[in-house]
Amino acid sequence: MNKNEYYKLLAMQYFDSLGMNYNIGSLNIGTKKFNKSLLKWLTERQITAQRYVEFLNNYGKDITTIETAEVDKGRYDSISTLYDTTIITPYYYPSESQNENNKVLKYEFFPDSINPGMLKIDYQGRLREIISAPNYIKQYITENPYRRTDILGYDELHNGGKFDIIVGMYGHIHDNDKIKKLKQLKELREKIFTNDIRVEYDCDRDSYFAAIMSDREKKYIKTKTK
Repeated sequence: MNKNEYYKLLAMQYFDSLGMNYNIGSLNIGTKKFNKSLLKWLTERQITAQRYVEFLNNYGKDITTIETAEVDKGRYDSISTLYDTTIITPYYYPSESQNENNKVLKYEFFPDSINPGMLKIDYQGRLREIISAPNYIKQYITENPYRRTDILGYDELHNGGKFDIIVGMYGHIHDNDKIKKLKQLKELREKIFTNDIRVEYDCDRDSYFAAIMSDREKKYIKTKTK
């Protein structure tokens, strides 16, 4: 996915947070006013993202590990840009030569309880390649999905017992899409039938943080922090 297509997904999330229809919003995409507003929102969201990482740390979840992969996030809303975390995403993300921190695998992720896969889809929507995800990945994380379908299958990842998951939502406490996003987490939780799972929610000043986390005793190898 190119940068412009990814930019539109971010714009859709921006409109959702305002409770505005993407097609009839009063801010016109591409105008100087809109670009300035979106950039301000993205900057604030990136600050909130780092507080979300702290929220995960407070509950014993470390994303800075070799065995962790962040899935389906782009360059401007990834929570892993400061770490050597593996990135699996079809969305816009610079190559390794442009961003030395991360190992970027430009594939669509296919959750599976035994053998998670990575798909290469061309611009006509045709499947060109399917391979297994790296076997060193034991924990898959994603947050604020662009579409509801982006978190389908994460219940199977956890239920299989072989992999851990962290699926989260965060934003401003007055965001109009807050209830919708928390409902998605609730629906995912209802599909998980094991007890080794936890759901956490917290507010800090003007932000909220929520996540479904595998709750198993596992030790992960830390990566370097840049």
